[in-house]
Amino acid sequence: MMNDAVLRNKMERLRLDLSRPVRFLLAYSGRVDSSFLLAMLKEVGSDFLAVTAVSPTMPASDRK
Repeated sequence: MMNDAVLRNKMERLRLDLSRPVRFLLAYSGRVDSSFLLAMLKEVGSDFLAVTAVSPTMPASDRK
């Protein structure tokens, strides 16, 4: 299990990486991982585009 210092360092590194002066493209699924990244991109004020694709393999329940 990660201790608090390790987790804080990882979060700070993520904030620094997402604060770079580039535009990000987030493949947004609405699940936990992409929702977390979306929240982080908003928090640091990044320039980003979040997209969701629909395909025949996507369950109908996920298209809502």
